[in-house]
Amino acid sequence: MSDTAEPTMLARREGAAGTLLMNRPKTLNALDIEMIRGFQSALDAWTGDAAVRLVRLEGAGGRAFCAGGDVRRIRGSRSPATPARSRPSSPRNMR
Repeated sequence: MSDTAEPTMLARREGAAGTLLMNRPKTLNALDIEMIRGFQSALDAWTGDAAVRLVRLEGAGGRAFCAGGDVRRIRGSRSPATPARSRPSSPRNMR
């Protein structure tokens, strides 16, 4: 579910440029699953279009480009049956 009624990611094409706008300014454009899927969908569509020569990424709101992954939202969306990934062992811990 998005922060507002607006989509969390907007894709548009102008001439040879595709633009992907991260549209979650209240969360400093932190990535959520909906945004990532939107990126993938737009990139898949543009991959087959020889007229698209570049893709530009933008962040809405002017305060931040992207704060990274939205850990709270991703953690909250995980089903109880989905196990958390374990942290890989560091070479120090391996014997």
